[in-house]
Amino acid sequence: MYGILGGHYTAGDFQIGAGFGPGLSHAAGTAAFRGLLSIEWVPKVKVTVGPMDSDGDGIEDDKDACKDQAGPPNDDPAKNGCPPPADKDGDGIVDAEDACPDQAGVKDPDPKKNGCPAAPADQDGDGIADAKDACPGVAGPPSDDPNKNGCPADTDGDGIVDSEDACPKDSGPRNADPKKNGCPSVVVSEGQIKIMEQVKFKTASAEILKESDGILDAVAKTLTEHQEIKKVRVEGHTDNVGTPERNKDLSKRRAASVVNALVKRKIDKARLTSEGVGQDRPIDSNDTDAGRQNNRRVEFHIL
Repeated sequence: MYGILGGHYTAGDFQIGAGFGPGLSHAAGTAAFRGLLSIEWVPKVKVTVGPMDSDGDGIEDDKDACKDQAGPPNDDPAKNGCPPPADKDGDGIVDAEDACPDQAGVKDPDPKKNGCPAAPADQDGDGIADAKDACPGVAGPPSDDPNKNGCPADTDGDGIVDSEDACPKDSGPRNADPKKNGCPSVVVSEGQIKIMEQVKFKTASAEILKESDGILDAVAKTLTEHQEIKKVRVEGHTDNVGTPERNKDLSKRRAASVVNALVKRKIDKARLTSEGVGQDRPIDSNDTDAGRQNNRRVEFHIL
């Protein structure tokens, strides 16, 4: 049994203790004097008393609209401290409003397109993206040929689209006259060998002018290439200037001159016949210079 006298000293987070005293009995094992020394670590705990922040997002519970879910500050009290709506594709359009939540896209007033990738540009609206459209400014059908894909149809390939081509199946040059635009100088059509230029004659004469050599060459070439054409009637027509009798005679002589011109170009005369129609079958008004010019013509009818 001992009598101990002791004390403690605190230094920071450490507490040092010491004690000593004599033995109070003479029983076996009892020391005459005993001393004790202790060192304890006792950290100080700071207790802060303040507003609650259950989710630890830095927004006090009384201001946090979602106090159990961490979220950022928001000027809208109903969203303050709440996690933002899901936006899986990160395009800035929340999944609830995104028609394509797994693909980043753009805003669109159409709910079915909102948040979806923008469709490729298609200026002419023909369903072919500009990047693949050879004619992005003009609507046209698809084509396996990249140079024609999305371009208006041009059946004869003469560079004049069918909608503007007076002869869409026969290649020809441009012409200011819509009725001749895209037509060759000579075309076999509707039972005729149609010519896009007139055969010109000297005034009041059956003499063919030199400037008509080209069109007569083209007619001869057509007849040579189309041996299935066995017979052609060359018709001469006039305007109504002069007497009907005189016009009939003039048209007859002019038609015969054309037959002779073709024979000189090695066309078998047996394939040709001529007729003078005169002023009886006008194709335009005889009241204007232009109309009378159209009526003075030669036609080639396949028999």
